[in-house]
Amino acid sequence: MKESKIVALALCAASLVGGGAYAFISAYQKDTTPPVLSAEKAEVTASIEATDEELKNGVVAVDKKDGNVSGSVMIDNIKKKEDGSGDFDITYVGFDHSSNLGKLTRTLHYTDYESPKFELSDALRFPAGKQTNLLSYFSATDCIDGNITPFISIGGDTAVLDKKPQQGFYDCTVSVTNSVGDTVTLPIQVEVYDGNAARPQINLSSYLVYLQAGSEFDPNSYLTQIKEYDKVKQVVFSENVADPDNQISITQIYVESGVDIYTPGVYTVSYLYTSPASGLDCTAKLIVVVE
Repeated sequence: MKESKIVALALCAASLVGGGAYAFISAYQKDTTPPVLSAEKAEVTASIEATDEELKNGVVAVDKKDGNVSGSVMIDNIKKKEDGSGDFDITYVGFDHSSNLGKLTRTLHYTDYESPKFELSDALRFPAGKQTNLLSYFSATDCIDGNITPFISIGGDTAVLDKKPQQGFYDCTVSVTNSVGDTVTLPIQVEVYDGNAARPQINLSSYLVYLQAGSEFDPNSYLTQIKEYDKVKQVVFSENVADPDNQISITQIYVESGVDIYTPGVYTVSYLYTSPASGLDCTAKLIVVVE
């Protein structure tokens, strides 16, 4: 795809040259017929690591006046199809000696492509009356572009969140688009709580996970700690605990999971804990993306 970056420059240069030479060629018949691009196959299958030369293999350009100008063929762009197939349109351009431009588009199937993925650094829970910066909690990586975090955008109830929201739950979305036009949108729910310092807190090992359809999934395995006041208790997966001052049983935490590990989609696991000492409760949510 390196060549796509210079196609625009080539077009610009051709325009300048054409403009400067117009006075000298006006007396002659101009060549305005572009070369014809063709390919051995209507589809190409390749790895995301394929070079431009590999992606151009089998594409030729023939001009009525100049003959074979296949050496001018470049990759203009690669964009994801909108038909839901997961494939891409790859567009080639070729020039004749008069800078006329011909184009060809064919289907590109990547054998190892994956859509961009998000990472979530912490729980989306914030005290009431405090402005939040949701973007700081997310990052995104892409198999082609690498780190695409700067291109993340937030939608939904962001106007409410920017204005120091009151206690409640707010539905938002996180979106990102990579260089081949693949847009991924993740629905999220933000909790705004009353800000009571005595309220306990559930800590998870992850707050967003991606799982392959049919793989094993245990929502309890993501529970790590309960924090209450300045005390942190480790979650143990048994009814009885050996050290009640530093441990808490999994049976004291209510877990609600609607994850269908066999059906691709975005799911949420909710965790609820109520402190026996203060009577205050807290929640935590795990976003599960089944692919």
